[in-house]
Amino acid sequence: MTHSKTPQGVETRFPSRETLEEFIYDHYDIESIVLADGFDDAFIGVSYRAGMGPVATYSYWACVEILMKQHGMDFDDALEYFEYNTLGSYIGDLTPVFVKIAG
Repeated sequence: MTHSKTPQGVETRFPSRETLEEFIYDHYDIESIVLADGFDDAFIGVSYRAGMGPVATYSYWACVEILMKQHGMDFDDALEYFEYNTLGSYIGDLTPVFVKIAG
């Protein structure tokens, strides 16, 4: 996997949404997945839940950091925006999961 930089100079793991989708379909045995718009570089994997389909999984704090870097928000604004607009959006059983990683 290669890294590249956005016009804002932020390093990315996936230069395009297509690259992320290809990575997911090549590495995970799933038929479909819903991805969170704007947070491709916070993608950390796929979560599996009993009786439900797998979902995209993101680093909670990396999402907040993306909002700060790419949208010029301070920490409090980025956190409030993320919690209201992203965590507060339920789109069904395939809604992505956002993990606060310990440590």
